[in-house]
Amino acid sequence: MNTKIPKSFRVDGPCDPLKHYTLPALSRLPHLMNLTEDGHYFAIQAPPRSGKTTIAKHLEAMINEEGHHYALYCDLEGLLGVSDESEAMHRIVDRLFEALSASKLETLRNLASVISKEKVIEDNFGYDMDLVTETLRLACKSLNKDLVVLFDETDSLSDVPFFMFLHQLKFGHEEKYQIPFPLCAVLIGERFQRDHKIGDGTSFEYLRMTRPLRFIREILTLSDFTKAEVNDLYARHIDATGQIFHDEAVERAFYWSAGQPWLINALASEAVENILNNDVDSPVTAEIMDIAARNIIM
Repeated sequence: MNTKIPKSFRVDGPCDPLKHYTLPALSRLPHLMNLTEDGHYFAIQAPPRSGKTTIAKHLEAMINEEGHHYALYCDLEGLLGVSDESEAMHRIVDRLFEALSASKLETLRNLASVISKEKVIEDNFGYDMDLVTETLRLACKSLNKDLVVLFDETDSLSDVPFFMFLHQLKFGHEEKYQIPFPLCAVLIGERFQRDHKIGDGTSFEYLRMTRPLRFIREILTLSDFTKAEVNDLYARHIDATGQIFHDEAVERAFYWSAGQPWLINALASEAVENILNNDVDSPVTAEIMDIAARNIIM
């Protein structure tokens, strides 16, 4: 029995192209690089388990590999439920420093020690509401190339803290050719930021707080896989292992999933790893894919 499986179908988190079968970010969102190169601030919206984080990390890697700019992925998921504005700003800054320290680029890792949080607070005269602006300003001032920041899970922020965060990005975006600031910021989440409301949605406070949303150039929606994309994904496993996927099996996978990315991966994982026990000499048939679907449902 041949069990050579160089990669796997990821079902428990973002895909790493070195370990998991995945589609290139630009095949799903072709305009990503144009938006970043042109210096736009934009949003990516998609339901859970659609590949948002995978695409964000792909984009970070692509930008850093090209070498024209620096890219930094920053996850804001830990801010869920933080309602105090001051605490939220401090927590965002903490996540930025964590992202710098975890970067694969030595330049960005070193930056985390060059611009300490204490220095950010000192330069900002202790004013919490501009801490994000000041952190990004100091970071960009210390870099020799433009910075692209990808903020994942931005909808973890709620109400006023969210709009305080947006106000700071809006100010920096408008002034970025006069003061050091990221060339591009990408806001990623399950729902677009205009869904946030303050109060009843008609008050002066609501209208005042939604003004910073206007700096977002475009909303990119991450769709489910097409049949062609399912074929492309499964073909990567076929090419790597030689295992046969019957055309009818791919059709059944699309039938059961309607192209939902996590389900497409979960069906293949269940069929290849659990039902066939990684025996790549055994073909994946329509019957096996139906069993995989029933197992997932159960």
